[in-house]
Amino acid sequence: MADNENEHVKLAQRITDMLCQLNEGKALDTKQLAEHYGVSKRTIQRDINERLMVALPMLGLNEKGLYALPDNYLGQLNDDDIRHFSMLSGVSDLFPNMDRQFLRRILNENAKSVYESKGQFNEDGTKFKALFERLEPAILNRHKITLYYKGGYHLLEPYKLINHRSCWYLAAVKDEKLKAYRLSFAKDVVVHSDQPMFQHSKEILTQLEAEESIWFGQDKQEAILTISPQVADHFRQRSLLPLQQIVKEMDNGALLISSQYVSSLQLLSLIRYWMPHIHVVSPDSLQSELMDGLKAYIN
Repeated sequence: MADNENEHVKLAQRITDMLCQLNEGKALDTKQLAEHYGVSKRTIQRDINERLMVALPMLGLNEKGLYALPDNYLGQLNDDDIRHFSMLSGVSDLFPNMDRQFLRRILNENAKSVYESKGQFNEDGTKFKALFERLEPAILNRHKITLYYKGGYHLLEPYKLINHRSCWYLAAVKDEKLKAYRLSFAKDVVVHSDQPMFQHSKEILTQLEAEESIWFGQDKQEAILTISPQVADHFRQRSLLPLQQIVKEMDNGALLISSQYVSSLQLLSLIRYWMPHIHVVSPDSLQSELMDGLKAYIN
């Protein structure tokens, strides 16, 4: 087994062990965990900050300065819950053959109704703890909220908290339209628990389930791109572009792929990341915007 695979297995074991301890009502002592696994205390702290606390923003320090979950987060998981946690924690690729029974006792059954992950992410969810503490019950109990956002007040029906490509968003309905509100721009929230509950819209729930990004309810365009043989395996193994589909596999190992996008901003940063191994075939407007941006950077 390669060194990086060994590290992945060790990480998976640490995360799973910590989750089981939390589920059993135990608190995490970073010093003891570091000694147990033969790693630095900094490594354990990174596991907690970058894996557990992103997926479990309600995880916090108890009166003894140890990491623990509130009692209402202890419960049973079904298979969808397990898959959902592994996506949120960023370790879904580390458990492909692990017995699901080993993870079944980890999260509260309501967690998947509140939090969702779309794409890779790194933003520290702990800085939004106060918002999470108010938004979570509002979402679960279907209470309307007033969100102070970008200098204005917005009356919203909150549906889900989504982490999309490094940023946390609130997916909420305003004036019968689903929108995404970035939490870093939200300064305060008032939960209207004294008012009647709002009713979930089946159309909104379907839209949330189907959409891979936070560009809700907007028409998509199709881009066709070629991927060089040198990096083609990365695109075969997972979707690295929005709504990615492999159109054709070339004899030389290259790929012809399609991607559905709303804004060019969704694609351009990803294309620049994979250059020179990716090329835009169509539309011409996307290729022109890419070239204009590169020229402006050079100049």
